[in-house]
Amino acid sequence: MWRRFSGWRHFSSAASRSSRYNSFRGSHNQGPFPIRIQWNHKTAKIAGAVGALGVAFYVTHLEKAPVTGRTRFMCISESLERQIGDSEFEQQLQEFKPYLLPDNSPTVQRVKKIMRRIIAVSDIKDLDWRVFVVDKPGMPPNAFVMPNGKVFVFSSILPICGDDDGLATVLAHETAHQVARHTAEKLSWAPIYMLIGFALYAVTGSDAFNRFIVSSLMEKPSSRHMETEADYIGLMMMSKACFDPHAAIGLWERMLKAEGSNALMSKMQFLSTHPSSERRIQNMIKWQPEADEERRKAGCDEHDHHWTGFQGLSKHY
Repeated sequence: MWRRFSGWRHFSSAASRSSRYNSFRGSHNQGPFPIRIQWNHKTAKIAGAVGALGVAFYVTHLEKAPVTGRTRFMCISESLERQIGDSEFEQQLQEFKPYLLPDNSPTVQRVKKIMRRIIAVSDIKDLDWRVFVVDKPGMPPNAFVMPNGKVFVFSSILPICGDDDGLATVLAHETAHQVARHTAEKLSWAPIYMLIGFALYAVTGSDAFNRFIVSSLMEKPSSRHMETEADYIGLMMMSKACFDPHAAIGLWERMLKAEGSNALMSKMQFLSTHPSSERRIQNMIKWQPEADEERRKAGCDEHDHHWTGFQGLSKHY
């Protein structure tokens, strides 16, 4: 999911909640077992057999990520991923229904127009795409695309986007998460994190230590990597859709300014699920030549007209 001031969350809420590391609950180092595991020859053999099966399962479920070719573990099917999206969509719709702008709203129509161009270059097929704009004062800037093709944009993000190209940066990033199937990838890793946590508890008996190790050394670095991958894929997609890739730099510069007092926290990478805005600006600058080439190959007209209607929106959004 797009990053908020204090660290906008990536992925759909379904993926975030499903893959949140919550296997160990309790206090005073109380873990999932009433007593520590007693290691002996028998338990060692069982652990070895389970470990061998786990390694075999892991190796046989490796695949290449779209666009970047990154090797990653994936054991969640597309159909299950979309079922999760359907379930989460109903919850999101119930929560935000009173605040949705009507379908004939100029803002909704503009978002749809931009999204159609992003979808056209996404190679995502057979989805029932629908766009919703949530106009709820006080909500943090946000946007997300669900695995089932449902798109939510909060009006609070529009002034930061500024124009079509800025919003295309956001929408392409969110769509890129679905192109790369990051929701399914994160869900695939959830049981592995849980098993690692159990194994650490068997050795250390410390719930808090286990959660810190798994979160800071595994979950959050993985999340930051997927965010960076979505930034790259999104930039290439918006370029192919004939938006201006240079606008992505300006968007992140405005985001950095909007973060304000939370900017320090965003720089503490090991505590964050997202790269810092400074790092994202650097990446966007580095990727510009490749993005320009993608736009050129797409035959885009350099004199395309881009709407600037978001710039005048009131600051309370």
